[in-house]
Amino acid sequence: MKRDPKRKGRLTAFRLVASQAIVVALISTFCFVLWGEQLALSALMGGSVAVIPNFVFATLTFSHKWEKVTGNVVNAFYRGEAIKLMLTVTLFVLAFAVVKSDPRAVFGCYISALMVLWMAPLLFQRKHLG
Repeated sequence: MKRDPKRKGRLTAFRLVASQAIVVALISTFCFVLWGEQLALSALMGGSVAVIPNFVFATLTFSHKWEKVTGNVVNAFYRGEAIKLMLTVTLFVLAFAVVKSDPRAVFGCYISALMVLWMAPLLFQRKHLG
């Protein structure tokens, strides 16, 4: 049985996004219990700034249609990353201009969600038995 590297990459990307969403939910709940609704909403906004663009990136980059449009995998990654960056900026603007979020909670949860990506090698490490 052949292993499809695209499928493996797609599954890994969605596992990372799911892990980020779990971290954001835990932090937002923690903020709600300790400091109330406003900080919990701010934390949720900050986490969403990390999770939503990564979800869009994973969906677009590992889509078979997207690869046909872009021509190859590398172009799919570049375009996906450009869209992710624009979406991140837009969501930060919304978090501060529209919702009036607390910057500490927004950036704290945003950085925590990004740390999930930085720790991905530890989270998804497979031990190979000789």
